Amino acid sequence: MPQPGPGLGRSPSPRPAPAILALLALLLAVGAVAHWLPRAPAVPAGPAGPEGAAPGAPADLLAGLAEPAPGAVWTVSAALPEPPAPAAGAEPDGDAPGEPISVRSFDGGRLLARRVAAVHAAAQVTVRGIYIPAAVTGETAWFNDLIDLVRRTELNAVVIDFKDDLGYLVAGTPFPEAEAVGAVRVRFRDAARVLEALRDEGIYTIARVVTFKDNVLAGARPDLAVQLADGRPWRDRKGTAWLNPYHPGAWEYNIQVAREAALLGFREVQFDYVRFPSDGPVRVAVYPGRDERTPSEVIGGFLRAAREALEPYNVMVSADVFGQTPSVDGDMGIGQRWEDVAWGIHYISPMAYPSHYAPRVYGLPDPDAAPYETVLNTLQDALERRPHGEPAVIRPWLQDFSLRHRYGPAEVRAQIQAVYDAGLEQWLLWNPAARYTEAALLPAGAE
Repeated sequence: MPQPGPGLGRSPSPRPAPAILALLALLLAVGAVAHWLPRAPAVPAGPAGPEGAAPGAPADLLAGLAEPAPGAVWTVSAALPEPPAPAAGAEPDGDAPGEPISVRSFDGGRLLARRVAAVHAAAQVTVRGIYIPAAVTGETAWFNDLIDLVRRTELNAVVIDFKDDLGYLVAGTPFPEAEAVGAVRVRFRDAARVLEALRDEGIYTIARVVTFKDNVLAGARPDLAVQLADGRPWRDRKGTAWLNPYHPGAWEYNIQVAREAALLGFREVQFDYVRFPSDGPVRVAVYPGRDERTPSEVIGGFLRAAREALEPYNVMVSADVFGQTPSVDGDMGIGQRWEDVAWGIHYISPMAYPSHYAPRVYGLPDPDAAPYETVLNTLQDALERRPHGEPAVIRPWLQDFSLRHRYGPAEVRAQIQAVYDAGLEQWLLWNPAARYTEAALLPAGAE
């Protein structure tokens, strides 16, 4: 088991002296804004992950980065294992003075709790991003190539695996519950320093957290799992165990994962597979603790509980849903009814991949052959059924891969144009192998 390294770029320094704390308090009292961010040493090398990702931190990314712009607001930080409630009216990514900011310092590898009031510099971003899988974060050259793609084009954001499709945490300082079940496989080494560097460069970072699909935890803790009648974990068609969305322990575990991502330096946490299972013998699945709530109410309740729990950490919260979720009346059989899941969080991302739509959806003979029309219809339905009160910003996933039809620059750009023609501004590109079509993207500064 690799030893956890310090998070958030903090060096494992001893507890600060009282005089230093007093000086810090004095500076804050007169309204000074400072930035305390010593560098963390590299995480000790560990074994490669299941896909053979090579160890090593993407050190090239940290070299030669531009200094923050003059006048940029820096933050004074402190760690809060269980942070207090935010000030009344404060937004999770706002700029209200006096808002508590959560960061970490370490003493012998243990988290110290400190609370410091500071000005939070992060602003909401009109995201145009790509997905970077866990395997790529361990490949220095490949990772840097993708960051260079962001620099060269209209892109400004990256979605990076934090908890992967099997349930492994691939970065950060693991918490006891994750360590106890062997859910730690560090690939994204020196992640805190890389995230800091990306933030200084203006690249928005999103932590992908695969939520209820979790073979590691559900396999080790059948009490938290979707079960068979005899109490063993139920498994889907691929043999993967899932967490039971009705179990409070499954909620808290994933919320704690999200806290760790926020403390590490991600600016947003994106919950994926935030649903009930759909593939395999679902009719024999047993959900201990099931109550009068519908599956969709359970999923929506989890998302809003996660946002509430994460508000003091100044991090945005988003969720991925099936592409047709905005276009059907029910919950797709997975607990994703649009009106239940598309409010109370910051962003909602329909996975509007045309290759995943059946023939004749939206009256299209082959939606995969009509990327513009498929995405446009999806987003128009999403906007028409936008929940009242506190609707999430719609930010779709778009397809940059080929299944039945070859997708090149024209097909990818057509989907992006559909987003704009629907009156929306944000989008994400998905390619499971992280091979993106640069010719579909505008050069940096041309957008």
